[in-house]
Order: sequence, then structure tokens, then C-alpha cells
Amino acid sequence: MPSVLAFSIITLVAGTTYVASKHAVSAMTKSTAFMYTNNKICVNGLAPGAIATNIASTMTNLNDFGNARIGAVSALNPGVGQPEDIAHAAVFLASDDAKFINGDIITVDGGFTAPF
Repeated sequence: MPSVLAFSIITLVAGTTYVASKHAVSAMTKSTAFMYTNNKICVNGLAPGAIATNIASTMTNLNDFGNARIGAVSALNPGVGQPEDIAHAAVFLASDDAKFINGDIITVDGGFTAPF
């Protein structure tokens, strides 16, 4: 069965534009899944939490207010995942083992958003 994956990063403490774009990915995932379900095409998304990448090295001119808000919840983060953690979830969703999962966003964040 064909599968399509969308990626949406957890938007708990990000800026408004960033949050809106990630919610749009979630909505498009669900809408597209509904539109193609009769064609037996599954569309799901991944919402990764903190993953060990080089993204921090590309961030400049950070907003002090935003940093303070992020700092307020960063202590709750259970840790940083590895790229392989996302890859394993993507491979699962693309496999026949996930053939009856459609229109869902799988959160891969080590439990960071579980209490919210």
C-alpha cells in the first residue's frame, strides 16, 4: 500500500508563524489522507521532538523573550533523540505493518508532550 509521510515539528513553545505552519502540515496530512483513502493511499505525519541535528548552529538573532519562554519548559524535556529515532518511525509508517493507520500524526519526542 502506498504511503505518504509529512513532518511536523512539535510546536509547544515556538513563535506564532512557526506554530501556524506546523499546524498547517497536520491539517494537510489529515485532509490528504481523507481525500486519498479510497485509493488505498495512507498519509501520515511525524512530529519529532528534540533531535540531535545541527539546527542550533544555524539559528541567529534569537529573541530574548522567546528564549525565556522556551527556557521555562526546556527542563521538562526528557532528552534529545537521534535521527535514527525518526527514521525508525518513518520506516514503520511506510511499511505494511502500518497499513491501517491513516491521517494520523505520530509524535516522536521521548514523552516530552505527554503531560500536555
